[in-house]
Amino acid sequence: MRIIISFIFVFIVCTMAKAQNISGENMRFYSNKFFGLNGGYKISNTFGDVLLKEDVIKENYHSVYAFYIGVEGVFDINNLLGIKGGVVWGPQGLETNTIFEDITLKKKIIRNYIELPITLNLKLSKSTTFLRSNLFAGPQVGFLINADEDILEIDNQTNISQVIIEKQDVTHKFNKVDFGFTLGSSFDLNLTYRLVLSFNLRGYLGLSNINNIEKENINFINTKNLGLFIGTSLLFGN
Repeated sequence: MRIIISFIFVFIVCTMAKAQNISGENMRFYSNKFFGLNGGYKISNTFGDVLLKEDVIKENYHSVYAFYIGVEGVFDINNLLGIKGGVVWGPQGLETNTIFEDITLKKKIIRNYIELPITLNLKLSKSTTFLRSNLFAGPQVGFLINADEDILEIDNQTNISQVIIEKQDVTHKFNKVDFGFTLGSSFDLNLTYRLVLSFNLRGYLGLSNINNIEKENINFINTKNLGLFIGTSLLFGN
């Protein structure tokens, strides 16, 4: 939480300083409204408090890699600031290896969300340039669509594996709404008068517990989502 507050403070200070530097300049981007598609690669994981059973020797956690797609809109407030909003579909997941004395359980949980990030953009270069760089930060809300779980059992002596559970619906174990903070950077390439290709790197830090404790999801008491988005956007000016 202190890191987030510090980032917001630095973001505001940089915004005010840059506003003073360019207040006298007359800059104009090709369009002040853009709409388009985005997509790319997403790396997801979770963090927080985990309750291990007494007979567990060790438990390892691994990230899940998947593609995401969505739509977004960008609105320039002035020559310095803008607002970016979007609707993104992408899986959020976790892989665990739970090691017992005789067996190892490999579990993979995939949760599909509709995510709504809304960010404030700080333009780091003049809007009239061919390549524009930006910093952005803001809140994100995610709505859970469904969650599936796969479990594979491996014999520690023979290394023989068998599927215990495949694509089991575990949506009821998780809360319907996820809330967090997202921040990142982008580089906008002006292809034509009203066509922009944007390259984005964005991180997400969940602030709310994703687990529905009332549904006996007791292995993960208080865990939150983590995500890293690497992608591109094709935006059309209006």
